[in-house]
Amino acid sequence: QAMLKSFQVQLVELKRHESNLLLIKDLYGVSDTDLARVIGQNLNNDKSVNIKGVEQSFARNYRASFNTPRHASQPAETISGDTDDNPLIAAAKKLSPLEFLGDIRKQSGGMVTSGEEFEIKKLVQLGKLPNVVLNIMLYNLTIVEQRTTLSQAFMETVYNDWAQVGIQTPEAAIKYLQERQVKKQQTTQKRGGTHYQTTPRVIEKRPDWQKQQARTLSSDEKQAADQMLAELQARRNQNEGEN
Repeated sequence: QAMLKSFQVQLVELKRHESNLLLIKDLYGVSDTDLARVIGQNLNNDKSVNIKGVEQSFARNYRASFNTPRHASQPAETISGDTDDNPLIAAAKKLSPLEFLGDIRKQSGGMVTSGEEFEIKKLVQLGKLPNVVLNIMLYNLTIVEQRTTLSQAFMETVYNDWAQVGIQTPEAAIKYLQERQVKKQQTTQKRGGTHYQTTPRVIEKRPDWQKQQARTLSSDEKQAADQMLAELQARRNQNEGEN
């Protein structure tokens, strides 16, 4: 409200749209300064906030970001149980869900679809999973399981499963994925030793969590992780400078 004083925007007007404005901050990872600037550009004649215009402005900027050149670095294709100096958890804590998925897609030359953007907005609004946990979920679906698109029904199914389990931290999310993978491997091995298997087994590229759970990052891995995080920060600083 202080930054919008020159626009004669009343505090009660901002309070009226508080939930929507906080959702925009969570979705796009924008600063208060950027939010105030865009609000000032989307005021009605009576100084009321055109909240739809604010939302559309950030959505346009987000989609336009996919036209920028992609970066060469790629995220790791494994989820390690180590939490100290873990680049995945660091990035998941730093970025909003749309930023996080957007960076993954840009590195592969793709983009976040309008359907995925809408669904992520809905899941963030539900608030049953913290954004950092939602990011781990998105990483597992897109990088580990290598899904190029995420349907509404599938995302809601996974989200509901994680919410019912009560996952609230990235460490708990990784542990849950590890335990689930171990159980699936045990079930597959058990079926493979009987004569009741009716469908061919599909060998998927999955992380070896059991071997990685107790190890620390090598110097090369740490250097690659630092480079990835530095590029993410540089891209955010560039976006803030342009805004």
